[in-house]
Amino acid sequence: MIFGSIVANLKRNFLSKDKTPGYEQVSLFKKKITYVLLIEAILLAATILFYGVWYDSGVFHSGTWYLPISVGGRIFQASLLILLYIFIKKEINALQAKVQAYEAELETKNSNLVELVKEKTDALLKKNTYLEAIFENSANGIVLMTKYGILKDFNPEAEKIFGYTKNDIIGRNFIEFIEDNCATYLKEDLEGHVKQNPSETIKICRKIIGQRKNGEKFPIEIALNEITLDGDILFIAIIKDITEQQNSYNLIQKEWVFTQAMIDAIPHPIFVKDNNHLFLRGNEAFWNMIGKSSYEILGSDGFWFFPPEQLEIFKKQDLLVLTNKQKMVNEEQVTQADGSIITSLTSKAPLELTDGSAGLVGIIHDITEIRRIEEKLKESELLFRDVTNHMPNMLFMTNNKGNISWVNKTFESFSGSKDNEYLGDEWRNLIHPDDVEDFIIKYNYAFESEEQFECSFRMKDHSETYHFFACNGCSAL
Repeated sequence: MIFGSIVANLKRNFLSKDKTPGYEQVSLFKKKITYVLLIEAILLAATILFYGVWYDSGVFHSGTWYLPISVGGRIFQASLLILLYIFIKKEINALQAKVQAYEAELETKNSNLVELVKEKTDALLKKNTYLEAIFENSANGIVLMTKYGILKDFNPEAEKIFGYTKNDIIGRNFIEFIEDNCATYLKEDLEGHVKQNPSETIKICRKIIGQRKNGEKFPIEIALNEITLDGDILFIAIIKDITEQQNSYNLIQKEWVFTQAMIDAIPHPIFVKDNNHLFLRGNEAFWNMIGKSSYEILGSDGFWFFPPEQLEIFKKQDLLVLTNKQKMVNEEQVTQADGSIITSLTSKAPLELTDGSAGLVGIIHDITEIRRIEEKLKESELLFRDVTNHMPNMLFMTNNKGNISWVNKTFESFSGSKDNEYLGDEWRNLIHPDDVEDFIIKYNYAFESEEQFECSFRMKDHSETYHFFACNGCSAL
């Protein structure tokens, strides 16, 4: 218990505030213990010597009993101190070992910390180098300004865009280099945001008009990004001179207007679709056909103004054109604005759109009247054939080469022909050989002079018996 209490007191006394013993404290403690033991040894020697002298002089013969007790006490006290010294030395050695281990660990941690700090510092320096390189070599102008527009930094591209050097422009207000009516919006973007939405990070992109040093006004695109640096709100403005883009856009707009005027002059409906079947463009004839404006149609696939069955056919044909990348012509039924259905011959061709995606252009030809006339012609032809087939006279038609293209039933019954075997130039086999040359001469003359054809000849029937005939005919377009 005594040794433990002593050791505990020693640890409290010789540990620093962070509970870590120091070499100087341990060394001082060892010196103090050594001094105590030396003093005890001197006292012991002095005691023995003192009592020995007194005993020899006979001063305290009656006190001979006190010497062994005194000497023994001193020896016992010295023994306790020696044991305490041995124990304390062991504890001190252990503390020294811990100190060495702790210092080695601390050295390692310090070394790692130094290395980590070096790595972080190098990374920050490298990043700063990258950022500086980006800032200095960016293809866009980069401007750093306060929330009030006061310029803090200006990169070389910004100098090139506005015609000012950094030294000329730092400290001035960026609003000075913006056209007046645009400056108002920019000022509202900066100051208005700070007053109304200070907790939100601003990200704004605008197209405004800037002004160069020489007074020239030009279009720019500016993107504002808010940052906080050392507690201050700053804005980074990425500036791009879009003069060339604006000129290109204006040229494209002019070409678009010109092209639109051209396709509007075409009487046939024209449309352009993308690969999702959405209408991208059309002409006046197309808008009029379906009775909708361009604003109503563009961006739609037509689901709300074309019947579902027609729309399904349109999309199938569109997909074939887009997939095969070939022009196709289809006959389709199209519902117009008044609800009437027309028959159209729609020509569709693949088209590469401005964004590089696939699309198609279509032209609609209304062939409703043509199909109606064709039906009438078919009806007329059927009536003609029905009438001529019941006539007692033999009738035939020839082409511009003199070949027979059609005969009536009376002709077929007389000649006994089957499966149109006398069509073409086979009719010569029906005319008597002596009459063929005269027939051809008169036929060619009548055809070329567009006069009436008249000829007499002999023609055999199905029994190979020849009969005399008088033939009359005329040319027909």
